[in-house]
Amino acid sequence: GDITVLDDGRRIVAHSIDTIEVWDVETRQRLHTWPFPGVGDVVSHEELRSTASGDGTLLVATAPSVTTVLDATSGESIAVVEHASPALGIAISPDASQLAIGLENGTIEVHDIDTAGRPVATRTMGDAVRNLTWHPDGRRLAIGTTDGDLSLWDLDNDTIRWTLEGEPEPNASRVLLGAPDALFSDDGSRLVASTLVAVDGEADEGYGTIR
Repeated sequence: GDITVLDDGRRIVAHSIDTIEVWDVETRQRLHTWPFPGVGDVVSHEELRSTASGDGTLLVATAPSVTTVLDATSGESIAVVEHASPALGIAISPDASQLAIGLENGTIEVHDIDTAGRPVATRTMGDAVRNLTWHPDGRRLAIGTTDGDLSLWDLDNDTIRWTLEGEPEPNASRVLLGAPDALFSDDGSRLVASTLVAVDGEADEGYGTIR
């Protein structure tokens, strides 16, 4: 399952097919274990996603039809969001007030965690949304889709500010194998993107820096 390092660098969040856990890296002790919510008929851990807020106070557990926000200390459910299409990407905003969910049908939903009702913002992309990364200002989202595109969504203006397109020729010697992932610098001035590519049939990792 997914592994998320919390901002103190001493704890990690991980999940199996039926539990979500918090571990202390230094002592190698398991601090908390809770049942993974919404598992239902899930038969593979690949159908599940988990992450945590930057301050380590919130956990997010995503099953195909439901996403649950948990208190990272008590395991109490704080918010529950149901979705008709399986969720492939999840991300909590830097201030831990909003949750972005990327769906297999290409839709992105942004929810206020306090209310967890109807999404406060939505966007539809051309392909399944697998990776989401918040800009440090909490008003922009980097979006990686399974067609290899990487886009930046400005939530204030509801516009896509730019898109870097994936490999246009599927039979070329260099072919993208997945959705790009992204990481912003602390001040938000730079974005590092990576994706898995195949060069002459051999898998390799590709990187790029966007200013």
